[in-house]
Amino acid sequence: MIRSYLNTLVRMLKGTYGHYRRRFVLDELIFAITYKCNFRCGQCYYAHTMDAMAGRDAPELSLDEIGQVCSSLGRLKNLLISGGEPFLRDDLPEICELFHRRNKICHIHLPTNGFYTDRIVNQARVILEKLPHVNLTIGLALDGLEENHDAARGVQGSFVQVMETVRGLAGLKKNRDNLELYTITVVTKNNIGEVIGLAEFVKDNLPVDGHGPSPVRGIPYDTRVLPPDYKEWDALARQLMPYHRFWNEKTSGSGLRSFLATNRTRYLYRVYTRVLQGKKLPFRCQAGNGIGVLEPNGDVKLCELGEAIGNVRSAHYDFREIWLSAEADRERERIKRCACTHACFLSPSIALSLSAMIKSSFCFTTAKIS
Repeated sequence: MIRSYLNTLVRMLKGTYGHYRRRFVLDELIFAITYKCNFRCGQCYYAHTMDAMAGRDAPELSLDEIGQVCSSLGRLKNLLISGGEPFLRDDLPEICELFHRRNKICHIHLPTNGFYTDRIVNQARVILEKLPHVNLTIGLALDGLEENHDAARGVQGSFVQVMETVRGLAGLKKNRDNLELYTITVVTKNNIGEVIGLAEFVKDNLPVDGHGPSPVRGIPYDTRVLPPDYKEWDALARQLMPYHRFWNEKTSGSGLRSFLATNRTRYLYRVYTRVLQGKKLPFRCQAGNGIGVLEPNGDVKLCELGEAIGNVRSAHYDFREIWLSAEADRERERIKRCACTHACFLSPSIALSLSAMIKSSFCFTTAKIS
């Protein structure tokens, strides 16, 4: 545990140095590997982009092109592979292997809608066999109980498929300690009344390691989908905290590690409340510093919700060249003024902020659930 905190401190110092001296200190890459997805979920901020790119001739980076980008990145800690639906890409295991070999990735996160059970389980098995020393986290989207989940996804039977996929993936955990499974819930005004019931269902019925609800982010595909207001979210967050304590004690025991993890989730949820009130973040977001984004066609972004600052195909596949460009610096100035509920940026930003880490450690928890 002490070694983990020392590593975190080094990452904090590295991030601060990169921010003030404008150096390349990328710690985490979010790589959307495909525009393809079998769903068009109303709450998805990326569906308009997927529509716009549909049918275009080979917009996605090839495995060879990805390898050239990897060579420009240097060592990374975390890789979040997204889409689209990332498991629709046949060379997903090879992409994971490439980043591990070239960039020494030690943690890979893969979100999925969980619909294609056999494909997902088979590809996850191959990744685990290829990379036995890499921690693989798979997050399965679950936006309600059966009726509401199917309505949110727009596909009848999608809830049942997620259940099958969860159980199929859980079978891969036997004799392995490097696979974690989570359910992820996008909270909107449409489903907020069912989230606690869903949390109870997940706790009692699914062989997973946690459940992470968070407010909808960006501009949804269906503009009728709205985020909860800050009072609704704050009330829900208070109810959810005992569930987070349950999951953290399940995975880490009842000691200091689970205590701190639960407190940090409480702090993150308070940040969500603050943003939903229209207030600024209480720490510096690491978008454009420790966290970067690569789109399927090679576009580079500082944040998934921001504008492209260049394309690796136009820069000899040199990610660093784009990252340290004048255009990137202009985008950094622009996003200084923004605030969002994007968990993929807020959680690592908290982890790389000394003040946020200290404050989050003292967000005390509530009672246990049975």
